[in-house]
Parts: sequence; structure tokens; C-alpha cells
Amino acid sequence: MSASDSPVPSQNFIRSNAVNALWPRTTIATAAIKNLLGATPFMRRSHTPDILADAPYLIFTKPAKSFTGQFLIDDTFLAGEGVTDFDAYRVDPSQPLSPDFFVPDSSKPPPGVSLAAKT
Repeated sequence: MSASDSPVPSQNFIRSNAVNALWPRTTIATAAIKNLLGATPFMRRSHTPDILADAPYLIFTKPAKSFTGQFLIDDTFLAGEGVTDFDAYRVDPSQPLSPDFFVPDSSKPPPGVSLAAKT
């Protein structure tokens, strides 16, 4: 049994590993969206999976001892890390982004990030 499977992780595991959660603010253009939510319309109103590659990469480069126990929204975290061009993550900038179903309305996008269509 590994430390992650153990009901009580070893102290070494706790000291050397971080535990964080990451969630997308918008739908992500994946096969699940394509197959379950209406194919083209939802795909066009989504972010590309790249946003959920860039955010974890930056999380993994942080020191585990000091960056742990965080619940992060992808764009808010990336904005805090200095990312400013979120249009690069849009499948179709002419379409408004579709908010993720599990992000509360009270969680507002960071400054410079908009779910509205780009003109």
C-alpha cells in the first residue's frame, strides 16, 4: 500500500507533498463536452485544455511545504502568477465563455478576464 492509499499518510508524505485542488472557471473543450453537452456550441464557448496544463505546471513548480491546502480557480491562479493573455485559451473568441456548473456566481473572474465574447 502506498502512502497515498493509506488511511493515515506517513509524516514523511505530509512533510514532502502538497495537496491542492484546481477547478476551471469555464467549460473545457474536451470529448466529454463534445459528447454530452451539445458538441459544437459548447465547444466553441469553452477554454482549450491548455489552461488546465499551464495552471498545474505552475502549481507543481511551487514549494510543497509552503503552497498546500489551496482550492484554486484556473484563471484566478494564473492571473496571480502574471498571466495576462487569456484570449489564447479560448476556442472561439467571438463566442462568450460558458461558466463551469460548479463555480459559484460569487466567484468573480480576476481583473482583465471576461467571459463575454470578444469583438
